[in-house]
Amino acid sequence: MKDNIDVAGWPTRAGSLATPTTPSATDAAAVASLRRAGADVSMKTTLDEFAFTTSGPGMVNPYDPSRTVGGSSGGAALAVASGRYCVAVGTDTGGSVRIPASYCGVVGFKPSYGAVPVDGVIPLSWSLDHVGFLGCGVRMIATVFDACRTTRPLHRPATPTRRRYWPRHLGELRIGVPDADYLSHATPPVLEALTRTAAALSAAGVEIKNTYLPDVRRVLRSHYAIAAAEAATYHSGQYEGLSRHGAEARAVIETGLQMGAGSYISALRERERLKLEFAALLDEIDLVLLPTTPTTAPLVTDTSMTLGTGETVDRLDGSIWYTALFNDLGAPAITVPLRGDGLPVGIQLAAAQGEDDLLLAAAARVEEIIEAL
Repeated sequence: MKDNIDVAGWPTRAGSLATPTTPSATDAAAVASLRRAGADVSMKTTLDEFAFTTSGPGMVNPYDPSRTVGGSSGGAALAVASGRYCVAVGTDTGGSVRIPASYCGVVGFKPSYGAVPVDGVIPLSWSLDHVGFLGCGVRMIATVFDACRTTRPLHRPATPTRRRYWPRHLGELRIGVPDADYLSHATPPVLEALTRTAAALSAAGVEIKNTYLPDVRRVLRSHYAIAAAEAATYHSGQYEGLSRHGAEARAVIETGLQMGAGSYISALRERERLKLEFAALLDEIDLVLLPTTPTTAPLVTDTSMTLGTGETVDRLDGSIWYTALFNDLGAPAITVPLRGDGLPVGIQLAAAQGEDDLLLAAAARVEEIIEAL
């Protein structure tokens, strides 16, 4: 369990000196569900302070010790990548399950918003937070997700362009791949891995279609505004001052405290527009296929990332470049590793909110296909 999730008898530190050292009295809802299903909860994993960043403090990548594990669920990714654990539970507010999973070569799944309860989890942003899973394979994650979930699949109504049947195998799926401009931010190794995956899926009978996704910077503006405002609300009410918070966490909270209500409301309205655009897109396709991150794992010492366009961006911006959208949408998304001679590349699939089962079924088949690449 990531150490922002309550486990009875253990303190919940969230990677911070600001949290109490007293043990939690109760299990988080997800932990209680897993125990009822027979799971052995045997370890807590470290994280970036309060899950605010993707640095993976004090940890190194299992493929290259000069590289980061990513975050904020970096400890969870390492627990799985080590081979000692087959499943770890994390949280994902902008990509915090999928990013370290991609960097460390494991599977990472963020369910639909609300599919797994966040009761007993220290919040970062209550309208963006998801409990998610990192694991050694899609089918194992699906089993654990099924033990934790509180919602069942939402079968969206048919439209004139959306087929009326639930796809039963991969050949019935229409998968959208973003256009070249959207993908130009991916570095050559990542773009090459995505191209190979799309070609293999096409050969397996999948209909691959070009598709539109909203401009990343537009997504990040609303995402950061919502996250900062909601984080500030929680932390200013929960803690007396920020003197024991680290610098990065404190900076996010202070940004949120300075934000006016108008900015927050505007960001929420923009998120609703994004949801409408994505819903229209999914009248034409069943799933979206894109990179999980625009680069492979950065160096531990890097504070910035160079995108495929040659542009340099802050490491947090670059890490969540292709993941934050699906937190804003509340849509399920999963990363499946493509491993080779170098660093692993995460291949991301996303579906409509509530279509977690469709996504997991397709991802299990995609996992089989790309393992042969």
